[in-house]
Amino acid sequence: MNWIKVFAPATVANLGPGLDVLGMAVEGWGDTVEANRSESDVSIVKVISDYPIPSDAKSNTASLAAMEVLKKLGNPGGVQLRIKKGLPNGSGLGSSAASAAAGAFSANFLYGSHLAPEQLIDAATRAEEVVSARHADNTAPSLLGGAILVKSVSPLTVIELGAITSLKLILVTPRIEIFTKEARKLLPNQLSLKDTVTAMANTSAITAAFMRDDYDLMVSSLLDVIAEPQRKGLIPHFDQVKQAALSAGADGLVISGSGPTLCAFSNGTVKEGETIRNAMVKEFEKGGFQCQSIVSRVDRTGTRIL
Repeated sequence: MNWIKVFAPATVANLGPGLDVLGMAVEGWGDTVEANRSESDVSIVKVISDYPIPSDAKSNTASLAAMEVLKKLGNPGGVQLRIKKGLPNGSGLGSSAASAAAGAFSANFLYGSHLAPEQLIDAATRAEEVVSARHADNTAPSLLGGAILVKSVSPLTVIELGAITSLKLILVTPRIEIFTKEARKLLPNQLSLKDTVTAMANTSAITAAFMRDDYDLMVSSLLDVIAEPQRKGLIPHFDQVKQAALSAGADGLVISGSGPTLCAFSNGTVKEGETIRNAMVKEFEKGGFQCQSIVSRVDRTGTRIL
């Protein structure tokens, strides 16, 4: 069999209140993996990346996910991987999850596409657990596309929510790293009854908003009383950037995953989205931080062959 090329999109996890249970795929950004069969084992033969990533197959989520898939298939052979990293490490864009999604999809495709989507999500999530934590709010949307709700990780239960037609995503990533394992240490061990009810209500409302294609309901339900108060201190100028986005016309803003990427929302034109993006970038640059940024939409396709 010839080499195949697979793309897995970036993701925005949590969507504000939905810690570890809500996520969506993003158009435009992601990781690319080329793969081919081999006699046995999984190996990484080439890495193209502007960011430091492991080339050891036992440490990279793309190869770890491929190993998990081969186990599920009864170890029919091996896989060689070439990885082109498009997402920065520690960016809050599901970088390790995108690699895992691409690795899992590639191995399954090479050996006949016998696994169900839930099995691929499980393989990718197990791979990501090695470097991050066991949560599927990045791996599931990267593989499936659209927005998803993770009801349970063990056993895995994922509900596809679709996309909101008018939704624009304005993503800005300052050049700092925040790793999920460290950011999770800041989360509270206990919540008040008031905060629990608030988080449940807003998470439920966002779920309903995606299923009803209701932009107004979504942006009115973004209040995060769990993670944002604890994690915003890791992101320089967070409050100023958030206010700049809102003043420029955004209808809301959340931390993407653990950060530092911030995701603002609009249902306006692309030009209006660019105005919001420029305002956010300008505010970060005032503090001396260069940024990667994009005006995008929800990726409805997920991981796919190129």
